Amino acid sequence: MTIKKLFLTTISGLAVILATPLYATNVPINYLTPNAGFTNGTSTSATYTVNGNLTFSAYGYNYSSPTVLGTTTALFTKNAVVGEIGLGLANDPSGQTEITKDTFIQLDLSGLRALGATTVLLSVSSDTSTEAGQFYTSTTKGILGTSLGASYAVVSTASGTTTAYTFMLPSIGTSYFIGLTETTVGGNILLGPSSINYTPSAAPEPATFGMIGLALLGLGAAQVRKRKAAQSV
Repeated sequence: MTIKKLFLTTISGLAVILATPLYATNVPINYLTPNAGFTNGTSTSATYTVNGNLTFSAYGYNYSSPTVLGTTTALFTKNAVVGEIGLGLANDPSGQTEITKDTFIQLDLSGLRALGATTVLLSVSSDTSTEAGQFYTSTTKGILGTSLGASYAVVSTASGTTTAYTFMLPSIGTSYFIGLTETTVGGNILLGPSSINYTPSAAPEPATFGMIGLALLGLGAAQVRKRKAAQSV
């Protein structure tokens, strides 16, 4: 086999690999098991890794205005009863360790898209029927940002409900934060069980291309040595 034929055969094989369909899967998140280093009720941030490589972070804040940098406050992972499972804040005046008015939890989802994540489903849970909240988007950590409007306004109409909302992730390289706050005085809500819609990237890593290149060089050199040996006989 000539070096040219060898090269074309290898490229054809690589094309088949790249053309192989990769299927999306929903990766669940319950917020109850942050990565090492998190102390419940004390840590103001938590990092989560799901499906082996999908990593994102959560932060707790007090705030006076959606456009002003908030002050950090401690997160609380809650696993109590139906409707009260998820991520809240330790400084809830009612003692229920949930998100209240003038506080918010912000998720940094910036790094997910590069790993194949396309959408994130976030839910809000509560065990009472008088709750209301709102999702916000921001490009700055610690600033609640811009309200996502009526489509992402949380209204709990029954005790123990969990309502889900789907967010499209932006393109690679964009800072993307989603914040959730309570909008009712005296109310409190949790960031409930969520999921990431994940399709692994089909493109080989740079190291993979390097290995393919080295293999081609090695096979090419072997073919040259084989021809020289045959000519010398």
